[in-house]
Amino acid sequence: MQNSSVRSYSDDTLASSVLGGVNASGTGSAGLEYEFQKVLAGQTGVTREFVSASGVNLPASHSTVITKATPGEGLELTLDSSLQYVTEHDLAEELKAVDGLTGEAVVMDVKTGQILADASLVNTATKAGVLGPIASYPQSIGVAGIHQTVNNLPFTEAYEPGSVFKVVTFSAALQAGLVTPSTVLTVPNSVVVGGRLFHDAENHGVEHLSATEVLAQSSNIGTYEIGLRVGESGILSQVERLGFGQTTSVKFPGETSGLLVDAANWYASDRVALPIGQVDAVPAIQVLDAYNAIANGGVFVEPQLVRGYVDPNGEVKAAPKSATHEVLSPSVDNTLVKMLEQVVLEGTGTNAIIPGYGVAGKTGTASIPYPGKDALLTGNYNASFVGFAPASNPTLSMIVVVQRPLTDIFGGSVAAPVFQEVMSYALHHYGIPSDGTHQKPLAGSNASIASDVT
Repeated sequence: MQNSSVRSYSDDTLASSVLGGVNASGTGSAGLEYEFQKVLAGQTGVTREFVSASGVNLPASHSTVITKATPGEGLELTLDSSLQYVTEHDLAEELKAVDGLTGEAVVMDVKTGQILADASLVNTATKAGVLGPIASYPQSIGVAGIHQTVNNLPFTEAYEPGSVFKVVTFSAALQAGLVTPSTVLTVPNSVVVGGRLFHDAENHGVEHLSATEVLAQSSNIGTYEIGLRVGESGILSQVERLGFGQTTSVKFPGETSGLLVDAANWYASDRVALPIGQVDAVPAIQVLDAYNAIANGGVFVEPQLVRGYVDPNGEVKAAPKSATHEVLSPSVDNTLVKMLEQVVLEGTGTNAIIPGYGVAGKTGTASIPYPGKDALLTGNYNASFVGFAPASNPTLSMIVVVQRPLTDIFGGSVAAPVFQEVMSYALHHYGIPSDGTHQKPLAGSNASIASDVT
């Protein structure tokens, strides 16, 4: 970025949702341009001069500097332009293929929290209906009908996350020693709690599932039973501990903290709804932050978009490193990683498998609330996948969210393939060695991609 009232973007539309733009006067009006307007623009100086009515300097007069002008600084971002391009275009192709409304994808460096790619797209060929309007930049990114959104949705849009949120319930139960991966639960097809009927996505008789199978098959009722062991206060505490409901240190313009249930607004039905990812609404970046903490050995690391500040002489001053804090003990975290690997190996996330690399993650197919009403949009879902690789030594984490896909709705078949494509590219792009672990889904799996609907 140059210190000028006129901006030049060498990569055309790339990362427009992150960079933002300037108005006619050259002032930042969106994105990082808005957030860092004062840094980029510097300070205009003031000089006193004696001039004639026509503006000509008077003879023998002298100029006096009242305020010295301060040149602006540039920003060195964490984004990798090659990975950003691949992320945008793979997401765009899937968004077009499934007639989705919006798509979000963020890739993060596990250890540093640096955001390497941040895609936020809208399909202008799909009518938004009650979910719109969605402001977008006028130019297609190169895939017909797919444009950059003006608002950076991974930070600014909250949504009910559905089954990807189940990691809150499982991590809390494991941390408190209330379950182990092999703990067997008796799981009926449905329960009525607080006057509401809750059920698994697919009809079944009474099943006996281990905690690992409950997670891999994304059983709503099995997760509820684990949540009962944790209890209301335990679940609410774990939601906060994993960073939900708190804006990030990025402080992106328009960033939302989400909408969370608390003890004062707790309903009986929330004993089921919250553990399975309903009720709370959070931005995608918070979901990724939570999984990134799991990838990082149980240590939460704040996300980062600015790597450094470039002074007028071209020297770069590094931005402070991201703050960290422990959210899970190393032993519990290691157990949870292995359980999330089974989601990909034999559960709802098999489309995220990357030959030669272990992958851990979770799918979600979440109902969409009707805006302004106590109801759901019939047949409308957010499809998501969030995970990391290589599972044995995590280096990169990633989330993909597609809002209201129409031709296919499931996180495992809509979002997981985008994760697979982008993460495959990223692992090779950064020269991350293969761990040679998982090559194909395990035989005999009972899980269905459709079983993660909440």
